[in-house]
Amino acid sequence: MREDDDSRELYRSVAAAFSGAVEGCDFLVGDSLTVADIVTTGVLFVSERSDFVSEESPPPLQAYFARLSARPALARAAERVESAFKPA
Repeated sequence: MREDDDSRELYRSVAAAFSGAVEGCDFLVGDSLTVADIVTTGVLFVSERSDFVSEESPPPLQAYFARLSARPALARAAERVESAFKPA
């Protein structure tokens, strides 16, 4: 297996686990946004920038990421991260 294949397989495995954790839930822990959600969304945000993550994410994980990414504070943070990686 090539390194890229290994990365894809690892992503699929982790995505399946997280998908199960967020299926039918708005948040990872409890009924409100927690640090767990913020950290997870940050990891998903960075992972989404790869060429395969969006296409291979299970639907519950895609929905979770979309919900949290739409929150105003997280959307602003994403914009800041994006601008930090743009060439000057």
